[in-house]
Amino acid sequence: MKILEYASMKNGLLTHKPIKPLQDAMQSKPYDETLGPNGIRIYPREKQNILGFGGAFTQSSAYLYHQMSEKEKRKALELLFGESGLKYNFCRICIGSCDFSLGEYSYIKDDDTTLASFNIAEDKKYVIPFIKDAMAYAKEEVLLMASPWSPPAFMKENGKLTEGTKLKKEYYRLYAAYIVKFIEAYAEEGIKISILTLQNEPSATQTWESCFFSPEDEAAFCDVLYNTLKEKGLEVKLLCWDHNKGSMYPRASVMYPQMQEKIWGMAFHWYDGYHFDDLSLMCDAFPDKVLVGTEFCTSEVRVPFEYNIEILNDLRCGAAGILEWNLILDEHGGPYHHRETGCIPPVSWNTQTGDLSVRNTYAQMYMFSHFIKRHARALYASSPDCNIQTLACRNPDGTIVSTVLNCLNTEKTISICYQNEAFPITLYAGETATLLLRE
Repeated sequence: MKILEYASMKNGLLTHKPIKPLQDAMQSKPYDETLGPNGIRIYPREKQNILGFGGAFTQSSAYLYHQMSEKEKRKALELLFGESGLKYNFCRICIGSCDFSLGEYSYIKDDDTTLASFNIAEDKKYVIPFIKDAMAYAKEEVLLMASPWSPPAFMKENGKLTEGTKLKKEYYRLYAAYIVKFIEAYAEEGIKISILTLQNEPSATQTWESCFFSPEDEAAFCDVLYNTLKEKGLEVKLLCWDHNKGSMYPRASVMYPQMQEKIWGMAFHWYDGYHFDDLSLMCDAFPDKVLVGTEFCTSEVRVPFEYNIEILNDLRCGAAGILEWNLILDEHGGPYHHRETGCIPPVSWNTQTGDLSVRNTYAQMYMFSHFIKRHARALYASSPDCNIQTLACRNPDGTIVSTVLNCLNTEKTISICYQNEAFPITLYAGETATLLLRE
């Protein structure tokens, strides 16, 4: 095996180590069974297909991007989508407003049951220009998924975009047509929506835009939306749930038997804890369905490598894609509305100084998104120590990506073993390393 690239992250700081000294110091040697207690074993047997990595084109992110100078915009695009940056290639779009918008909005006037007033003028101000710039800048296609936070207010039982409550059953068909109009309007702008989630966080009553769907209601609406898309000749894959992964299996047990081929898979968030075995259970019970992590964000109080633990184990246990939340936020973690605090994005823009900087989440996403290509396949990998977590993938070009996380508070030397070769690697306390290897 030959080392092509080596990146390391500790305390949120990202470094690239020189390859030649590493190649000299980490000469592979034949695998020896005595390495077992200190050897990570990577097996060539493949698991799920990886669709990509990214974040969300929220109105808040797009509004900040709009205010930047051309030089700052280019820097932001390189950090997020460029070859030296995160190489994002799978992103989320909000259908209407969400908590990280400048305010509440829908695409039609109140009580418009004909959809005659439908327009995406609000998105054309900031969101669509940002998406177009990203699509033009990225070296490969940016796969786009759209998610609604709330139907138009009059379609809901409480008559408001906020505070949950249900979509009225008499408006299922109208709301499906509304979503189809959104997809068609974006297509007219040259933006293809390939995936839809049915509802963001359908079991949460939020202070911001939200809507409640029981499993039976979500299945019923899925059927209507699927048929409406089919009538229009639109090939868009549907994901249900789009909420915390600890509750996926009960939802799937109700929806999957009813929807069968109409539902492509399930989207999940991380806000109820790790629950990695829930992902494994889903893969085992429903092997023909896709799992996509569609949202997670963090704050200063979380441990410095928690993104690494989340992403590594989501991919290890069957996730096909990983999307965090806002792409860009300001120095206060906003702008936002109807909520008390903001979030930490990968890229932060200081509205007072004009400085563009990366946060510790950037380095953690980089350890995966920069190296693992679309249509890579996850590989089985085992570690001799529960405090040494590991992930391996094979890229379409045959290169092997090996990510190792040292959760210990001490230095650890371990060997990465693949086929009949072994590489020694020493990790500092709390360090994450990613190696790109070629056979």
